[in-house]
Amino acid sequence: MRIKYTVVISLFLLLNFKSQAQNTGQRIKGITVNCPQDSFIQNPYLEISKLGANWTCITPYRYCNPNSFDIADHDVFNWWGLNMSGIVHSIKVAKAADLKIMIKPQLFLEKAWPGIIDFDNESQWLAWEKQYTKFIMQFVDLAIKYNVELFCVGTELKNSVQKRNDFWENLIVKIRSQYDGKIIYSANWDNYKEVKFWTSLDYIGISSYFPLSESKNAVPKKLKNSWKPIKRKLINFAYKKGKKIVFTEYGYLSVDGCANKHWENEDNIKYLSVNETAQANALVSLYQSFWHEKIWVGGFLWKWYPDRKGHNDYFEKDYTLQGKKAEEVIKNWFSK
Repeated sequence: MRIKYTVVISLFLLLNFKSQAQNTGQRIKGITVNCPQDSFIQNPYLEISKLGANWTCITPYRYCNPNSFDIADHDVFNWWGLNMSGIVHSIKVAKAADLKIMIKPQLFLEKAWPGIIDFDNESQWLAWEKQYTKFIMQFVDLAIKYNVELFCVGTELKNSVQKRNDFWENLIVKIRSQYDGKIIYSANWDNYKEVKFWTSLDYIGISSYFPLSESKNAVPKKLKNSWKPIKRKLINFAYKKGKKIVFTEYGYLSVDGCANKHWENEDNIKYLSVNETAQANALVSLYQSFWHEKIWVGGFLWKWYPDRKGHNDYFEKDYTLQGKKAEEVIKNWFSK
């Protein structure tokens, strides 16, 4: 009886996976556009559309106090692109550029990663979850009003996801009761297996910053070899869950050794040399590894700066592909 039950479950997941694959449609060729401090002069969504992008990701941040973990109910930095008026304008002009949209609200902790958010007792967790629900639902309302196609319920909230599965299951049910679009969560590359609620979502979402090579100038062939065991695990995991994978974030700094540990590269960026070739090679290897895999729906490249404003102190080293060799790589693959 146990064997028959296992076979039935496996068959169900496989049929669900195939059905999902048939309904996916065109691959997600997405680029995340930075929410700018000031209103943009040139429409960045027309710019990325010309590269062949068919999706964009809008990432409204809210500040989370790293000491108390209280979540601000509005943008404390007063950036145009993070205020509701700027977000609505971005949605409208992205739609006008014929792009589909993922809204991916994120928490910003000063000099800290949101995955560290943790509490000692139930009452503290409940208080934070009440704030988080309010934070998320204001953007769900926006997604409903403007027919946004994909909504990300959370990003890299490691401790919360591991310890508070019931909260996430209930939040997903609450969103589904109001929102007709697809729902996803964005897990960090090193803990996607620890998320228990994938079957309640439409896709497995991963911030895909897997370390591949310590080489300063790794060529696509070697990087592709590094992808093989990672890809094998992702494929097995996707079939087990009966879901396809979206890289909710992926990208590389344009510096020496960019395919290694991105968090260390970010910390040491002022000491690293500009290397556009390394960035381009890393993107080529990712596309060569995943473009023809059925489990991979596509993803959202991190990221694009309107009017090239953002991280101006090291724009030439940043993740953006604007004016770099990587731009031609994107044009080539997004035209497929």
